[in-house]
Amino acid sequence: MTTGTDIIEITRIKKAISSARFFQRVFTQRERQYISGKNNPSQTAAGIYCAKEAALKALGTGLSSGIAFNDIEVTHDSLGKPYITLNNKALEIFNQNSYSKIDISISHCDSFAVAFCVMI
Repeated sequence: MTTGTDIIEITRIKKAISSARFFQRVFTQRERQYISGKNNPSQTAAGIYCAKEAALKALGTGLSSGIAFNDIEVTHDSLGKPYITLNNKALEIFNQNSYSKIDISISHCDSFAVAFCVMI
């Protein structure tokens, strides 16, 4: 089992997602659509960004080892529960470590977003 956590100021992500280059580099097409459809897209983007960072920390790699932000996708079920899907190098490292499950929790307030990831 391994864990990772991340916290970020929402204003920092609000500024960053105003750049189309950042928005496309960090978020998958599905994530961009989800974020754009929310009432507070900056808050949603910050939560998803934190989830990706928490997953990278749980993998123990950060963005090294050939992993890109888009190799980690955050989706949500009909009730809003977030899920992580790994692809490419992130999935390879997950499998190399013999993990079988990922749980993610995302929270936010007006100023901060935080995420906690557990890989078993």
